[in-house]
Amino acid sequence: KLVSKRLSACVNIVPGITSIYRWKGSVETESEVLMIIKTRTDRIPDVTREVKASHPYEVFELVSVPIQTGNPDYLKWLSESVDRKPIIADEDVVPIVITTVITAGIVICVGIYTLFTR
Repeated sequence: KLVSKRLSACVNIVPGITSIYRWKGSVETESEVLMIIKTRTDRIPDVTREVKASHPYEVFELVSVPIQTGNPDYLKWLSESVDRKPIIADEDVVPIVITTVITAGIVICVGIYTLFTR
C-alpha cells in the first residue's frame, strides 16, 4: 500500500535479519525483515501512520537517513513517484526511511504493504 498510495516510490524487503535488543527488562532475539522505504521527508508522518496500523510491535523502528547526493534522474523519479506534485526546491532532502518488521509467524503480503501476524 505504501507504493500504491504514493507514500513511497519503492520498498525493498530484505528477509533474514536477526535483531537482539532489550525490551521490558529482557534481552530478546527476533527474526525480522528489514524494509527500506524510499520516500520524501514530507511523507514520513504518513508512512509512519501506515506502518503503525499493521506493525505488531508497540514501539517499532522507523528512522530516516538523508541522502546527501545521488543520481539526479533517480532522485527526480523518486520525488515524482511519491506525490503528484514533485518537489522543485533543490534544498529538499529525499531520505531513505528504514524500518524493521518482525516475521515470527505468517507473513501476508498485499502489494508492498506487508501485514504480520505472530
